[in-house]
Amino acid sequence: MEWPDSPSKVQVSEPAEMAENNQSCELERQQLQDSEMFPWSFLCWEVTFPFRSVYCQLSDSCDCAFQPRIDHLELDLCRHVYGQHVAKEVIVEAVKQFLAKQSPVKPLVLSFHGWSGTGKSYVTALLMRNLYRNGMKSSYVHQFVPTLHFPHACQVDTYKEQLESWISGNLSDCSRSVFIFDEMDKMHPGLIDAIKPFLGSSHVMYGTNYRKAIFIFVSNAGGGFWNSTIINEQLVDYFVPFLPLKLKHVKECVRSEMVSRGIKPSDEIVAEVAKSMNFIPESEKLFSQTGCKTVSAKLDFFL
Repeated sequence: MEWPDSPSKVQVSEPAEMAENNQSCELERQQLQDSEMFPWSFLCWEVTFPFRSVYCQLSDSCDCAFQPRIDHLELDLCRHVYGQHVAKEVIVEAVKQFLAKQSPVKPLVLSFHGWSGTGKSYVTALLMRNLYRNGMKSSYVHQFVPTLHFPHACQVDTYKEQLESWISGNLSDCSRSVFIFDEMDKMHPGLIDAIKPFLGSSHVMYGTNYRKAIFIFVSNAGGGFWNSTIINEQLVDYFVPFLPLKLKHVKECVRSEMVSRGIKPSDEIVAEVAKSMNFIPESEKLFSQTGCKTVSAKLDFFL
C-alpha cells in the first residue's frame, strides 16, 4: 500500500574499496570472512528448503526481501560512520536483540536525534541496506517527510486517519515492514499519536504479527514529538544520540567522499575542505555547525 506522492527513497551508493579506518574494522572484516567460509545455518536452510533460493530469485515477497546481515551492518558502520561510537553500539545491539526474538512483545521503536549532518539519515540507509535486499528501495521500507506528506495543519485529523490506514495496510502486507519518520521536529503536534497503537504490545491485528515491525523517528530538534503520547507513555525503546562532529571527523568525511569519487585523497585538499566548514563556538571552533552535510559541495570547489 503506497502513500500518494511518496518521496524519493534515500539511496546509499556502494562504497568504493578503501583501507579500513582502524584495526577494529579490520578484525571485524576478518571475522566476517571466516564466518562466511562455513555458513552452516544457511546450508541447513538450503537442505531443508532446496528450492527457496531459486524461488527468492524470482520473488520480492516479504520473506524473501528481508535478509538481515548484522555482521555486515557492524562493518559498514565501523568503516563509514565517523564520530558516532555511541549510536553505532546502541543500534547494532538493539537490532541484534530484536531480531533474535521469534515473537517480540512489541515493535522495535528507535529515535535518532542530533544536529544536522551528523549521519542520522546515512545510518538509517545503511541499516536498511543490511536488513532488506533492496535497502531503502524495498517495497517494505516506508519513509515519511512531514512537509511533503502532511503540509497543512488544518488537515491533521484527515492525516491521522490516512496514516493509521496506511500503516495497517502495509503491516498486513508484511509484518517485517520498516517505517521511517523523518524531520520529526516539523511534524504537526498530535499527528504522530495516530500510530501509537502500533507501537505497543496490546494492539490486535489479525493475519499478521505487527510486533515484528521497526519504527524509526529522525529529528534535528525536539519539536512536538517530545510532547507526544509516544514519549509520555515510554513507547520508544532506544533514544539514539548523534553527537556533534569535530574537525577530525569532518576530515574523515572528506577522505571518504574523495574515495567514493575515485579520487586519491590528498592531505592538502582534505585540510582545505575541512577548514572551509563553519565550526562553533566561534572562539574555540570545536564542532562543525552542519556536520558533514556540505562536504560534497565544498569538495567540488577545491577540485
